[in-house]
Amino acid sequence: MEREEAVIKIQKLVGQDLRKLADKYEVTVFRNGKKNKGWVGYVIERYLGLPINSSQSPNFGS
Repeated sequence: MEREEAVIKIQKLVGQDLRKLADKYEVTVFRNGKKNKGWVGYVIERYLGLPINSSQSPNFGS
């Protein structure tokens, strides 16, 4: 997926509750009373069809 395509797809999420998508993609938001600080990124990666990763490198070329 190219960056421009991803931006267009992500713009469709504006105003939506990402917790519903977290449930859909089985992304843990809270565990043992603590928030998973990376949950939003994981949800967006799943939404875009990308594998979940914790790498600091960009997912798309610039």
